[in-house]
Amino acid sequence: MLLMMPAWMHAQDATPAQHLQQDYPKVEWRINSATTVDIDCDGKPDTFVWGIDPQVSHTYEIDGKLQKHLYPEIVLGFELGSGKAPQAINIPFLKNTGYYGLRTNPKKIEVQPLSCDWEGRPLPGCVKQDQCQSMWVKDGDRFEAYVFWDSERKAVSWVKH
Repeated sequence: MLLMMPAWMHAQDATPAQHLQQDYPKVEWRINSATTVDIDCDGKPDTFVWGIDPQVSHTYEIDGKLQKHLYPEIVLGFELGSGKAPQAINIPFLKNTGYYGLRTNPKKIEVQPLSCDWEGRPLPGCVKQDQCQSMWVKDGDRFEAYVFWDSERKAVSWVKH
């Protein structure tokens, strides 16, 4: 189900899903996936919603020629509680990339305190703050993405587990 925000509706009256739909209209947002998380470390609750972008262009070199193919990708959307513009990042499906990605739609979302340590190394751009949270997005079939705030880029980022 897609939610469209009429042009006359004032932005402050819109829901997080409507803001994401307005800023990323190609994405089919899963409204029932809405989760509260302080992903940007500002002490204000942010709203997470995942969706599917049905046609993301991928370019491959096959037999020395570049070929473009369209594939769906999972999109992680964040409506920031600070009022800044919504952010979204894509995670491809495994079948699209051949080497990493979700195998199915996200099955489990876990919110937890932010940890900047990743497999014995610090995460790039990650700055530990007490109020900051992170997320695990799991597909139930061995793929897990750790989602965190990159303070240097001032953007949501993720790493594969």
